[in-house]
Amino acid sequence: VSALFEENKLLDEENRKLLRRWGRERSQQGSPSSHSAK
Repeated sequence: VSALFEENKLLDEENRKLLRRWGRERSQQGSPSSHSAK
């Protein structure tokens, strides 16, 4: 179970990094055209 917990912690860190990068990119674009980029 502890191994699974460690893996979850790693995934959580990666997710946070991705979210932070995604948020930065989104705020940089900041244009209405970014809506169609989904």
